[in-house]
Amino acid sequence: MSLDGVTENDIPPADHPVPSNSLPDPQPSASAHPASVFTGDNIPEVQAAPTMHLQDVLEMCYGFTYSVSSVVAPQTNATLGSLTVKICEGASFLPSGTSLRMAATAFLEKLTTAQPLDPSLCDILDGSLVEQYTSGHLTVRQRAGHHIAVDGTKTDKMFYLITSRAATNSPLVVFLDDPLSVLYLIRAQSGPELSKAAGELVRRGIPVSTRVLLNAIPTSAYTASCGLGFLPFNYRPHSSDYVAYLQRRDDLLRRNYGRAALLKGGIIGRLARESLGDRVDFLVALGPSDDAARFGSCIEIEDGRYWDDDLDCADEEIICGVYKLSTGNYLPIPRRRSMLIHF
Repeated sequence: MSLDGVTENDIPPADHPVPSNSLPDPQPSASAHPASVFTGDNIPEVQAAPTMHLQDVLEMCYGFTYSVSSVVAPQTNATLGSLTVKICEGASFLPSGTSLRMAATAFLEKLTTAQPLDPSLCDILDGSLVEQYTSGHLTVRQRAGHHIAVDGTKTDKMFYLITSRAATNSPLVVFLDDPLSVLYLIRAQSGPELSKAAGELVRRGIPVSTRVLLNAIPTSAYTASCGLGFLPFNYRPHSSDYVAYLQRRDDLLRRNYGRAALLKGGIIGRLARESLGDRVDFLVALGPSDDAARFGSCIEIEDGRYWDDDLDCADEEIICGVYKLSTGNYLPIPRRRSMLIHF
């Protein structure tokens, strides 16, 4: 488990005493994994979701191009590893081959310092990206709008609306807010079905939403969250706590929350992919549920409100395995001082 360093005041309702561990009783697990900070040793082994190869990240998201005849070399003593941490931390495997590593290092060196890119190392400058877009299956529109979260929080953003050239009458629209994600779809020649394009982003851990236009008004809803519950001061986690967390998480992801978690990308999307396995493509292709306008989020642009399933803070904390742990410090006014911890 790790400490987030987040400290806040929590006042448990007087008529609802807080149990020391609010999770359901865990089911025994047949598999075993060596315990680390846990007491007990019955920790299930989890199959990790694959991550993108570093060269794929550089090529598909940032337009890195490489030729065996390349003689481009970095101008400083920066290493590929140190530059990778700055821009695409988490990608697995470094490129092999001396000339490829030198080219990747030179490319990242200029990219991370906002210097003009070498035309021989980037497809943005050679016109090939425009050709890929015009010959591809998808169209892109840029629109300014508001993202209205489940709790009613409104954020102004620039959005990219992705539609299929072949299915002009489809009500489904893919929304992205990162231009690098748009470039990824163009370079990958995704489509023609929007569900396939969205599924490709989901498998890469890239945030995406697949929305439909609905005549519904957003409502603000506050959800009190304590994650997986409260733990007493000096509590030492047991392997059964981790088993119970997996059970609680998987129960949540088997509902509409599972699809919403997949589309979140990042750590939440990775945990959802680990839990849902070979159902990922099926769930993404389903599109927004019938409850999207009640419990989801919407993006408001000039032609209306587009809805999709989404998660609130409480859902995200359960998926990520967040507890609240008492620090043992109490103020003169009886209040619990606690911090967030997670697996």
